[in-house]
Amino acid sequence: MKKIYIIYERAGRIEDVKGGIYLENKLLVRKQLLFTTIIATLVLCACAKEKTVSDDVSTEENRTVSDGVSIEENSDLAASQEETDVIDHTKSPKSREEVNIDAESAALYDKFLADEVKTTFYKKGDNSDYFFLSAFLKDGENYTLSEIIDGEISYRRDKYQENLKFDVFKDSYIDCGLDGDIEMVVEIYFEESHFPLYMIIKNVAGSLKVCFAGSNSGRQYTDIDYNGVVSEYLSFGCESNIENYAYIDAKGDYNSWYENDNERFFGGDEGDTLYDCFNVDSNIFRGVEELRVSFIRFDNEQEYAQFFLLDDYDGEEIDDVPINGVNPYDEARKILTEKGYPIISSEEATALIDNRRREIGLTDEIYSY
Repeated sequence: MKKIYIIYERAGRIEDVKGGIYLENKLLVRKQLLFTTIIATLVLCACAKEKTVSDDVSTEENRTVSDGVSIEENSDLAASQEETDVIDHTKSPKSREEVNIDAESAALYDKFLADEVKTTFYKKGDNSDYFFLSAFLKDGENYTLSEIIDGEISYRRDKYQENLKFDVFKDSYIDCGLDGDIEMVVEIYFEESHFPLYMIIKNVAGSLKVCFAGSNSGRQYTDIDYNGVVSEYLSFGCESNIENYAYIDAKGDYNSWYENDNERFFGGDEGDTLYDCFNVDSNIFRGVEELRVSFIRFDNEQEYAQFFLLDDYDGEEIDDVPINGVNPYDEARKILTEKGYPIISSEEATALIDNRRREIGLTDEIYSY
């Protein structure tokens, strides 16, 4: 059972610290909606609305990281918040003052923010679908913060004719695997955009590496928890949404956990995707307007159909009983199985997810933090 909770993000103003650049962290509240059950996910898809936080920023002074890239000093960002069931503060990344970070890591992180050291980029763990880091950064190559920012600006200008301008970055801190070694989360914002680029950066034997890169967009949410669990929600409109879960372990390695793909197939007046996708005659699903299916997959391995519902033309859920001698659920079960999607119960799905969680090193203790 997933919680609905509020994630606390960090925002702040830039100050000089020993010749580097440091963000004095403040709290910015942003609502991140995670659905309480898979059923709720599917039902809410039709009317889910994204809430973004306005990043109205007043500029007092500019400092330069590299040619063409300026970093602005911000006033406190306005916080906005909606009603929610549970507020979970402990899962959030923390400020520098809230963590016990070793001197070497602190110095390296400060130097990276000041553009004095580079970090190694790896394509594994790059889920920056909105920013496409893998399109212009090479796997295993080293980059400064400004090189990453400049690369994004150049890529978007050349590929999409966009005129991006860098706004501000923000730092916060997590403990992947709860081993006591602190990782840094860097959020990069561009002007006139509420959507950040996220990077998790780790000190590995005196060198920095990018463990994960993610992004938010109009259809995508990314949540980074203090223990290294990463949750991503991607919507393709009302017909499909995907929840992807991964774990950054204590070594800084990206581990895919599982993916939950929620699909809606329509028949009748809403279209014919129900018949086209399953390659069946419309008479088989006579009286059925919609089939909702939740697929579970593990790192490109076997997919399972964990849950499905059938609705009639009045939008009412159809009972799992014969209608005029034919049970449409039996037909759906047969078709899904023939298409290679074994149907499993919610208990079986939970067991598979828990087994995979332990396989990637996400122990009960770390997961329950």
